[in-house]
Formats: sequence, C-alpha cells, structure tokens
Amino acid sequence: WPARDRWSLSRLLREYGGERFKVGEDDDSYAVFLKFKYYLRYLATNRDDSPLYIFDSSFAERQGTRELRHDYSLPPYFADDLFKLVGERRRPPYR
Repeated sequence: WPARDRWSLSRLLREYGGERFKVGEDDDSYAVFLKFKYYLRYLATNRDDSPLYIFDSSFAERQGTRELRHDYSLPPYFADDLFKLVGERRRPPYR
C-alpha cells in the first residue's frame, strides 16, 4: 500500500492540514469536523479516556481529500462486500 510510505504525519499535515475530517458527533447527532492540523495538535497533547478519532467515510469523495483513496486498496480477503446487499441507505459507514 502506498499509504505505508506516504502517510507520515508530517506529509499529511503539509498536504491536508487545512482539510476538515469528521471526528465525532455532538449530542444532537450532528457531525463534528476538525481541521487535520488541529486534530494533530489534539493528538499530541490529549489525555482523554475517550479520545476523538478520525472516522470519516466521505473523505474519498471530497475535493480536498479524495487523492488519499489512491494510497490504499482493499485486501483480497475483504473483497466480498456483503453490506452491499442491504443497500446504500442502510449500510454502515465504510472506507
């Protein structure tokens, strides 16, 4: 996977520091987004027992972050996508 070589924190900060990624949801179930540069600062200093993490299923479709999808591929043992049988509306987040 190219991501193993390309996804260093310094490179990601340089290329995607200004891009927003989903890091959670608020109490009303609205998505909470944080710029990557601020997430890295949080990552370096956080001591939370339930920390924020990036779980952003739409990064591969957005203008500023879609290039990241070329840095990884699906391993062969996950090739059977059984969730496609439930349809996009009912499928859990993926990517």
